Amino acid sequence: MSQGSLFTGQPVLSQLLQLIPKNLVDRLAKEHQADRYCKTLFTYDHLVTMLSAIYMGCTGLRELVTGLQACQQRLRHLGLKQNPRRSTLADANKRRTEALFGDLFHGLYRRYYGDSPDSRRRKDGPLGRLHVLDSTTITLFSDVLQGTGAFGLNGRKKGGAKAHVVMRVDQQVPCFIDLTEGKRNDKHIMARVPLARGSVVVFDMGYTNYAQWAAWDKQGVFWVTRLQEGAVVKDREHLPVNDAQRVAGVIAQQLVRLGAGKRSLAARVVHYHHKESGRIFAL
Repeated sequence: MSQGSLFTGQPVLSQLLQLIPKNLVDRLAKEHQADRYCKTLFTYDHLVTMLSAIYMGCTGLRELVTGLQACQQRLRHLGLKQNPRRSTLADANKRRTEALFGDLFHGLYRRYYGDSPDSRRRKDGPLGRLHVLDSTTITLFSDVLQGTGAFGLNGRKKGGAKAHVVMRVDQQVPCFIDLTEGKRNDKHIMARVPLARGSVVVFDMGYTNYAQWAAWDKQGVFWVTRLQEGAVVKDREHLPVNDAQRVAGVIAQQLVRLGAGKRSLAARVVHYHHKESGRIFAL
């Protein structure tokens, strides 16, 4: 008899689960009240089940439940006392908040990142201050999540989820993640991003928010983005460009006031020439 293909990778999954402290999962479950009125599929069981779905390459709940039933004896070492029913798993996915698993990610990040082999412990360099903020829309389960997405060109909603991510450049792993429905505007995440004084955060024009930029100024956080077309800019002072800046592509820079009235704020605009494309950007 040939070896079952679903057994491939299970030892790896077992080793990874050993790195997830069960007391951390239990504490987060208590904070989010995730196991309230729960009789069978508790938070840790839910986590193990969904991780199993990823490693088995399942594309649906029916496939996942069938796969778990087929290798029930092999999965006992993962801590699953019984295989969940498809309806039970569907209810858990609907009822249990995704914020719990987000907090679990951040908890594991704080616990393990500094000890990982490729971690860079030096935090005093320029890259240690640099953060990148962006979002990506994940189009999946369109039939199930068709009411959560944004309207497409055909007038119908596109189902999906959106991941708002902050990444430290020197670490190359996300240090902050927030999952929302696909239609959620990117700007809502800006005030929640944990940035220390002296940090530099880079983002695209979709995060234009003068009020939040002013708040970051007060916190001592530097921000970099592209200047929107049609933005109100009042020139205050032209700054000199040295030889090193010219070699890097800077062709001009100036101090300005962005916006009008009470919402205006001071900024520096750098005009940059990208040699490969020949385009000029205002940052």
